[in-house]
Amino acid sequence: MTLATPQELSLNEAAEALGVHYMTVYRYIRTGELPARQIGRRWMISQADLDSFRTVDAAPISVPANARAMRECMERGDEDGAWDLLVAYNVHREPLMAQQALITPALRETGQRWADGLATIAQEHMATVVAQRLISRLGIPKRRGRRSGTVLVACPAGDPHTLATALFANLVRGEGADVVDLAQVIDPAVLLEAAGSIDGSVSVAIAVTLPEALPAAAELVAGIRDDPKIAAVLVGGLAVPDEETALEVGSDLYFATPELAAAGATAAARI
Repeated sequence: MTLATPQELSLNEAAEALGVHYMTVYRYIRTGELPARQIGRRWMISQADLDSFRTVDAAPISVPANARAMRECMERGDEDGAWDLLVAYNVHREPLMAQQALITPALRETGQRWADGLATIAQEHMATVVAQRLISRLGIPKRRGRRSGTVLVACPAGDPHTLATALFANLVRGEGADVVDLAQVIDPAVLLEAAGSIDGSVSVAIAVTLPEALPAAAELVAGIRDDPKIAAVLVGGLAVPDEETALEVGSDLYFATPELAAAGATAAARI
């Protein structure tokens, strides 16, 4: 085992130096903002890397408690205004933080407003388009962890919300795995062909946002279940609110949040 050096700090020591909670430092490490190395179960940060972290980008990240301003920009199709908000909150350089702290919550608010009759289908459409463009502008998230395994991401027939696969694919990339985003897949043969073309382990993640698309998701799972190349199949999304629903459509596991699901899909792909 490689021992820590006198020039290295623990999570708690780094947190004290930065004046933040130790879990905040852990998030910096997991998102690739702060270099660190792992010794057993401990993370160690060099003093030089900590000093660089404090000086390279000194502007504070201050994400609002709610995504109302972002939602309003997105619902009126104001991509530039939405981007300006990302810059103002200093998350435009952190794709995953921008996605999870602002863009995704704004989309959820719009979806709920539409369901409650408070937003029009046009507003929902404009919000989705702006979200897609913002994700494209933000670029690929920084990888973390060792790079191995591939996750195939798809949504089933009858579910047009392919943005969900793009958002989830970014979370998986952030976990360090390779990703093939197939968007909407109707025939299980597409997943089988994709899996067969990849060297190494493969897991499949199916995102379902509409309850009426659950039967199609179950058909996809049934069609790939016996392929020895696929280490695990996970089904999640807004239409999969609990473990019972996930297991009914054939998912191997259930994760309560997209972040946990991305980590689970990545771990399965490394088997």
